[in-house]
Amino acid sequence: MENYSHFVTIVAGENPIELIENYLYKGGNELTLAYRYEDAEEIKKTHTLLAKEYLKQVNNEFEKMELEDIIETLENQNIDEFWEDLSEEYEMGEDKNLYTDKNLESKCSSYNIGKNLSLPFTLKDGTTSFQARKGDVDWDKMHLRDYDMYIRTWELAMEGETPLNDIEKNIKKNMGNMRDYFMFFGDKETYASHCSAFWGYAFLDEEGRWYDLSFETNQIDWVLNYYEKFIKPLSDDTLLTVFECRK
Repeated sequence: MENYSHFVTIVAGENPIELIENYLYKGGNELTLAYRYEDAEEIKKTHTLLAKEYLKQVNNEFEKMELEDIIETLENQNIDEFWEDLSEEYEMGEDKNLYTDKNLESKCSSYNIGKNLSLPFTLKDGTTSFQARKGDVDWDKMHLRDYDMYIRTWELAMEGETPLNDIEKNIKKNMGNMRDYFMFFGDKETYASHCSAFWGYAFLDEEGRWYDLSFETNQIDWVLNYYEKFIKPLSDDTLLTVFECRK
């Protein structure tokens, strides 16, 4: 997310600082193409969708307000306004493409272990931490925990189910006019899985390989498959660290 510059990365391995240091931005290189103007519509769409997803993860009120302002700006900007904002971190060529002198293999300008912009792991002993062994994490509370709640939300908002209590009345009142949002997911199972899945914008494995949700990656598939692809195959003694990164 270029426009608000924060994202969550899960790093696997005993030397997480050393691993993520390899992906810090370093300037002073020859100009390299970063973004093509012909892709501006798709880039804007992806930035908006990602901002909405990150909003669900933030528990700091100031950051929530910041994200809400960014989402409103993105939704109201025309393409040229969006491109002008994006170009602040790049050099715009005569072709309106954006160029950078930073190593495009790098991913962030700074980082810190989780604090305010990310959720900690919930551990089996009832505590929370931004760094833990995979086997110590209570994954039942981290992954798909609220699946049934989101199924019910879909039923109330999209299928006209009658609310059974005050909480459900509020859900129907607040979500009942958001059909376009729900239809983005296609069906209630996908919606519920997407909203309750454990995921991060990026994953850095023990071998130093970086994976992230770029604008060329299907957003729904990334979220749905993140746990199964990156977390589940790891051994229980793998050290996991939550990083908050900045572009």
